[in-house]
Amino acid sequence: MKENSASRRKSLSVGRKCDSSEKRLPKSVIVKALRGGLGGAKLESDTRELIYTICEEFVKHLVSITLEQSDKVNKKVLAPEHVFAALKEMGYDQHIMKLTEFTQDYNQKMSDRKKKIKLLRDGFKNSGTRQSLVNEQADLIQAAEERRKERQRQIDIENEKKLEEYKNLTKDAASYSPEPDHDMFD
Repeated sequence: MKENSASRRKSLSVGRKCDSSEKRLPKSVIVKALRGGLGGAKLESDTRELIYTICEEFVKHLVSITLEQSDKVNKKVLAPEHVFAALKEMGYDQHIMKLTEFTQDYNQKMSDRKKKIKLLRDGFKNSGTRQSLVNEQADLIQAAEERRKERQRQIDIENEKKLEEYKNLTKDAASYSPEPDHDMFD
């Protein structure tokens, strides 16, 4: 078991520079985190590179100790509790509570997301074949078109009534001739 742990730690290249074939942390992630935490302050490129290197080494060291923690309990898969035990061993006890809460929130969000995806998939599966969905959509479009035509007929009827009223009013107005008021001219 000790040989397995040692070989896994060695593969992490703790304490030495990574050659181009080894996987590295994405710089964009570190730079984004730095920008978010700095506010308006600027970093020199040397400082940014130093912080990036420190982050890389920290992660490698954390994984190495996490591997030791998982080996202690004869587990081959690293779990959050192994990471928390490693952080405690490294002296970061004060951060474990906050990281535990973050992990629980993250797990809950992922669980909710998986449930939503499953509901969507199941809902689509239960909705019928592609052709039945196309037919249903065509029926809905036809029903909407019929409602639109009926509404347009109602509007046309209302407009005809108003036009007829207007014609009657103008006809009455044209035929109206006031009787002359003889007193006005006297």
